[in-house]
Amino acid sequence: MNAIEKTQPRTLTNPDGREIPVGSIRPEIVLQHELAVEIAADFQALAAHNLAVKAAIFEKLRAYQDLVFQEYGVRVGGKFNGLSIHDFADLIEIKADMRRYQQLTPSIVAAQALINEILDDLTDGASDDLRALVMQAFEKDEKTGKPNVQRILGLRRLNLNHPAWSDAVRALNDSVAPAGSKMAVVCRVRPESGRAHEQVVVDFSRV
Repeated sequence: MNAIEKTQPRTLTNPDGREIPVGSIRPEIVLQHELAVEIAADFQALAAHNLAVKAAIFEKLRAYQDLVFQEYGVRVGGKFNGLSIHDFADLIEIKADMRRYQQLTPSIVAAQALINEILDDLTDGASDDLRALVMQAFEKDEKTGKPNVQRILGLRRLNLNHPAWSDAVRALNDSVAPAGSKMAVVCRVRPESGRAHEQVVVDFSRV
């Protein structure tokens, strides 16, 4: 047998941790298992590659920033500040900046309940469209499976004529907390001057 030929395992582990002989498993299930493992390995290899490329890109940007700092006598090293660079023809734009993330706290439940009560009190004066607009902010995002923070915070722009609305706004403010930050880098290109720059997509879900 060829040394590099793939050998099939004699058993597969089921969700309960039991070793099941391959011969007692339907062939299509075994094939599904092998395909899942193979594709997962492809994703993991790509993720590792992207991580290495991203690290290399930031090293290049830091080196460029340090060079600029040296030119003007600014102390080099330390925290990377982020920057935007372009090619000479302005066809390429590379931008690195700090992305700050937010997360929802348990106060979101109180905020939603309080706003529901306010809308119930204002039933006579509040249209169905207003209720739908307000409650839509609490719906879960299809991609993340969580409510959208910006939509929820956007409710603070409303000014409902109700004595409890100030408490609702306070609950909305308390329902969002910082969730850390990280540096991000994007590349935008255009084929010629006068055209808009478009981001180079490296995310499978957006290709």
